[in-house]
Amino acid sequence: MINSNKDVIRATLKFNGLCNSIAIELCTTILQLQTNQICEVWVKCNKAEELILYVEKALNKGLLLLEVGFTTGHKIKGYALNLKDVFSHGTNYIEVNGEIEFEYYTPLQNWIKNLQTKKLKIDLQKHRAQAHLTKPITTAQLFDTRIRLLKPQKIPP
Repeated sequence: MINSNKDVIRATLKFNGLCNSIAIELCTTILQLQTNQICEVWVKCNKAEELILYVEKALNKGLLLLEVGFTTGHKIKGYALNLKDVFSHGTNYIEVNGEIEFEYYTPLQNWIKNLQTKKLKIDLQKHRAQAHLTKPITTAQLFDTRIRLLKPQKIPP
């Protein structure tokens, strides 16, 4: 595990409810995914307190927090969220190298230049890819380019 910039918190928030009811400007929204009644929001906040306030405002809009995930792979179920967990997991990330598998939520041209690979297999219909990296990349970089690592570990969870 590597420490990142202590001022930046990266997290995925899974809510029971509709994403269109979330219009909170405390944090930068990287991605919103709606699957049936589950809304997943990837956010980047300047402070741990901002993430806590973001969750509070979403709860006040009628959403139910199911899970919070971080770029370390750590996840917290329900709303048992506190500043210590947000700060310790939200400001850290993992460096990955070698064989990886991932889902991408952005066009190829937005992320392909960031990966240095000797082998890359892309499934355009499923928006998944497998790569053999020649240079390590961090889960924070993947998060910022809207990529969810699936193997060797699902990050963000």
